[in-house]
Amino acid sequence: FITCFYILSMDIINSIIIWKNASIEEITKIVSDDLIRSFFASGSISQFGNMSLSGRIGAIWFLPAMFFASIVAQYLLTRLYSWKKQFSIAILLFILAVVIRDFIWFPFSVQAAGSSVVFILLGYYLLERGFSNKKYLIIYMVESSFQDLFFSPVVAVAGVIVFIHIMKKMDRISYLNFIGRYSLVFLCVHLFEMETMWYWFEQIIIVRWLNVGEDYRILALFI
Repeated sequence: FITCFYILSMDIINSIIIWKNASIEEITKIVSDDLIRSFFASGSISQFGNMSLSGRIGAIWFLPAMFFASIVAQYLLTRLYSWKKQFSIAILLFILAVVIRDFIWFPFSVQAAGSSVVFILLGYYLLERGFSNKKYLIIYMVESSFQDLFFSPVVAVAGVIVFIHIMKKMDRISYLNFIGRYSLVFLCVHLFEMETMWYWFEQIIIVRWLNVGEDYRILALFI
């Protein structure tokens, strides 16, 4: 919510300062569009049949998705003491999220949350059974989209575990620990600058201050 508020505010500032448009109609449109895409929290989908969202919220779809997925996973672990029942419900949520994504997109990336519960439980089971130091087993989760319902989840788990294994080997690198500790802050700031700061980066810093030529502009923007 905080990140979306800053994006909305900066969009208004950009409209007034950069595009010289401070009309009530334009400001109202900006507020409306940003509220809609913040509400749906879609990471990449902006068109559903005849319905078109004003845009997508981008990378922070992850936050509401993880929020709701964590609540559901915790509920299953607290209320159901059989891992078979827990996993069965998680699988049903996974299938439901994948099937209905082509027909409707619920607010706050609830579909992505539904397809994530099974992976949270799987991680919990592995941790509980002492698999955290073993050799380990990516999906386009943002849209609850899976090329197939067998290999995609397997590859997703494999990718995550390999990543964890690599990070453990790099644990002594202090600046990586710093980034990891504040990763959500980096995520939110990164989204804010991608959504609202391109003009400022390109026109003011790169073109006017650094005088970077066209050949190196993309590299400079990336840095």
